[in-house]
Amino acid sequence: WPYFKNVVALGTGAVTGGCVATGYRCWEQQKKLEAGSYAERAGNYYQILGHAWDYDRQDFVMVFRPLYHTEAKANSHEAHYLATTTFKGRGPEYKPVTYAELSSAAKGLALPGPFWKDQEW
Repeated sequence: WPYFKNVVALGTGAVTGGCVATGYRCWEQQKKLEAGSYAERAGNYYQILGHAWDYDRQDFVMVFRPLYHTEAKANSHEAHYLATTTFKGRGPEYKPVTYAELSSAAKGLALPGPFWKDQEW
């Protein structure tokens, strides 16, 4: 029993430290989500992941992910998690929005970035 106080103090310190670290990581993840790039089109929300070179189109495209479940649509598209569009096609139909403007369902599907890392960009 002489070590009981020390063990309790050690356990309490570990729990407190764990809670502080978890709280900081949640805050850090929230800041990454808020710093993301999002768009809205026809009432649906999208997370813009970046851009890529499309060899078939010979042009840069925007890479995005729908923030909703996407089923296949006959004569239109297959079910998908990621999609691309040309920057020309982004125009007024893809309206930039902030994280705060997303629906709660869309916020639940957003991922914290960044999605690439290159010190020279």
